[in-house]
Amino acid sequence: MPEFAVFTRRDREMASRVSNALAVLLSLRRTMPMQLAVTYLHVVLEEGLTVGALAQRCGVEPSVMSKHISELYLCNRHHKDGLQLITMTQRVYGDRRERRVCLTERGRAVARQIGLALKDPKPVRKPFSCFRQILGAVTSSGFRGDASGS
Repeated sequence: MPEFAVFTRRDREMASRVSNALAVLLSLRRTMPMQLAVTYLHVVLEEGLTVGALAQRCGVEPSVMSKHISELYLCNRHHKDGLQLITMTQRVYGDRRERRVCLTERGRAVARQIGLALKDPKPVRKPFSCFRQILGAVTSSGFRGDASGS
């Protein structure tokens, strides 16, 4: 291995797996900001958090988190289609203003694809082609996807 190599073989394999996982998210929206990806991954890791708790985990203000959630929700703040990865639930009893963030079926399908991508040590050569796999898994559940990112 050359002296100037930064990554070991194992490091390169891990970086390749992370790249594969990011390719799944980028297949949903090619211009997905990293903060949006981080927000989604936090919901995957700990579903059912309140907006405030999720904001705290991601290190952003609750107002910023609300914008992230709207992009991941059914309809974004510009009244355009969101990514439909999450939904909001409200308690029947207690503080009804408190809303919790949960995954939709589409969000679960994408999480499964990310899980598969993390297992593959080989880099994805065509990162946006995996959208068809995700869309196929999701449309059978009644959701429609939008690869254009609008």
